[in-house]
Amino acid sequence: MLPDRLERTSLDQGSGTTSLLHSANPRAKLLVAFALLVATSIVQPGWHPVAARLPLSWWHVAIAALALAAVWRAGMGGAYFASRLFAFAVPLSLVALTIPLSHGAHGWEKMAGVLTKGMISFTVVLVLVYTTPFARLLRALRQCGAPQLLVAILAAMHRYLFVLVEELERMRRAQYARTFDCPRRLSPVTVSNGVRAVAMLFVRCSERAERVHAAMLARGFDGEIRTFEEWQ
Repeated sequence: MLPDRLERTSLDQGSGTTSLLHSANPRAKLLVAFALLVATSIVQPGWHPVAARLPLSWWHVAIAALALAAVWRAGMGGAYFASRLFAFAVPLSLVALTIPLSHGAHGWEKMAGVLTKGMISFTVVLVLVYTTPFARLLRALRQCGAPQLLVAILAAMHRYLFVLVEELERMRRAQYARTFDCPRRLSPVTVSNGVRAVAMLFVRCSERAERVHAAMLARGFDGEIRTFEEWQ
């Protein structure tokens, strides 16, 4: 029930790829992505609609075409893009399904609009993250005026995600070393073991968070995230 190893480069899949989008200024990419997200959210299906019963406007088609062109120009593999899109579409569809359940027959059009805007927005964000290393993205956020606390939280989440997975790996190795049978298939035993592992992980994370906070204060952390790129 514990996940497989998460490599440190798994969140920066596009770091080894070279393209025009990779070499573009991170602040410019961030501002363009923000503008596309705002345009996607505020444009209504009735503005130059594609069809009468289709909750989609030509503005959405243009933004989607631009996002797909950026996916191709960034050198993103089709399998990688499809897997990420599917992983996002499943929870989005479950959330959007509550709209017709609560609004009746008129909710299906709203559900389609939410799915369309959500998928376009996810594609834009995926291209931004794929073509920009996370450290440079955080620096661009700070330079664009993002709150210092928000940037610090995002940096800590990105850094300690790997620490969390490493803790899970140690717990899984300890479990395998103390049991003769640890099936990976879903069963009451694996579910029970997974629940216990998550509960123990919360306890360990709380203790480690206190130690990390004390160590950061001891080293003079003032809330500002600094990287080596600033001194190059």
